[in-house]
Amino acid sequence: MNCIVDDKRVVPVFSVKDLNEAKEYYINKLGFNLDCEFSSSNGFSNYIIVSYNYIVIHLSESSVDAINASMVFVEYSEVKGFYLALKNNFVDCFLSEFKFGDTDTICLEISDPSGNKLKFCEPVEIS
Repeated sequence: MNCIVDDKRVVPVFSVKDLNEAKEYYINKLGFNLDCEFSSSNGFSNYIIVSYNYIVIHLSESSVDAINASMVFVEYSEVKGFYLALKNNFVDCFLSEFKFGDTDTICLEISDPSGNKLKFCEPVEIS
């Protein structure tokens, strides 16, 4: 597992109710990789780091690390392709098209089992 620090990125922490359920969802449903896993026997919560391409997310069972039901906005290319792959994997997600300023944008919104949201957006030409 790879726990490399990169001083050029911001990494969100999502609070999750059940780390095993979140791990199953992010890895088996969304296709993320498991980068690091921390287990605690001294009363602190368990914690994992998952990644997908350049996207890195920390998942924690501790309510101290993060609040419930957060959202991350991801600038992403190939949103429609990712949407089709997720639908084939039976992931419940929502695809929308709208104007964002002067730019047409397509967005894919995914909610994890703990209510956290990932919103993947890409500027496109809407026909």
